[in-house]
Amino acid sequence: IDTFKYRDLLFEFGDDSYICVLPSVDLNKTLSISERLYQDLKQVIASFNLSNQLVIGISTRTMRLVQGIRLVKESIEAVSKALEEPELPIVAFRVNAERYKQFLTEELKKTNVSNY
Repeated sequence: IDTFKYRDLLFEFGDDSYICVLPSVDLNKTLSISERLYQDLKQVIASFNLSNQLVIGISTRTMRLVQGIRLVKESIEAVSKALEEPELPIVAFRVNAERYKQFLTEELKKTNVSNY
């Protein structure tokens, strides 16, 4: 709560996870916030003499028109990657603008919009 300020943007996810929505924040700022949060949480875990693995997965909507479920799936994939590689506890899904533009173009062609 100290990090995110708004309880209504913080959601429990599964037995041991949380999802947080950060409106109007780009990936670089999100990474900065996540790094501070990671260090703070790591200290809390250590203070209780626990050895839980802590990872953070990040996805953003930046430059894309995608549904929330897509962001959740991307974040889950980022968490999976972080769990596989302990030296990378924070993993972010970064959008390739050119590939996304190409994807949109291909999707538009599939809908045969030119017939209208």
